[in-house]
Amino acid sequence: MTTMDDLKLPAAIELLWDRQPAGARGPRPARSVQEIVDAAVAVADAEGIDAVSMARVAQEVGFSTMALYRYVPNKEALLQLMWNAGGASMISEEIEGEGWRSRLGSWAMIQRRAAGRHPWIARMPIANPPLAPNALRHLERGMAAFEGTQVPGGERIQVLGIISAYVLADVRLGLELREGAEAAAREGVDLNFGGLLRAVVEEDEFPHLHRLAFSGEAEDTVPSDDPGLFAADLEIILDGVEVLVARYEQA
Repeated sequence: MTTMDDLKLPAAIELLWDRQPAGARGPRPARSVQEIVDAAVAVADAEGIDAVSMARVAQEVGFSTMALYRYVPNKEALLQLMWNAGGASMISEEIEGEGWRSRLGSWAMIQRRAAGRHPWIARMPIANPPLAPNALRHLERGMAAFEGTQVPGGERIQVLGIISAYVLADVRLGLELREGAEAAAREGVDLNFGGLLRAVVEEDEFPHLHRLAFSGEAEDTVPSDDPGLFAADLEIILDGVEVLVARYEQA
């Protein structure tokens, strides 16, 4: 069986799992890696992920940029450390519910709350599979949520990947909608979806959208960061998972 000891891992993953020194040889470190990660997270929380750079984080902790590389080998590793830190709150929450559906719903809501605390997570590049310690701990709990079903491990991972992708998409869309609404408000523009549809869709070319626009339902169809809307959409995904679970029960 292949283990971590047998593999050449990306520098970020080795650092996350304490498998290599944080940086090159030199004087005794004046700061911990955790302090550096905390500073980077604070920058991202306040200004977004685009504001995070090795130079900016070095400035926040009182280092030169070159000195920071003694602790963190590159920006990719810093981002992975930030991802792991941002997911720490997931592990502190208990999975609740009886049965796979309620447990999986709880698992998803925990991830959604964690991402909501740090929306920049949804804008981070994904360079590696989810191998950070907190990501794997959360993934393990998601796998366990299926206990009592016959769904095999590979398909459990697929389902968890779909839910996680939806979580990140929902957070990112909510973030961008808020930014768009703020920009529109500064210009005096109303971004009500139903109103905009009624202004532009003609019945002969867009019969279904025209009907929706004048039904009064369109105002509630745009995703947002409302936890209630996220939970309602999650139920649609879980309806599909229920079909998968039933398929294996009948096999």
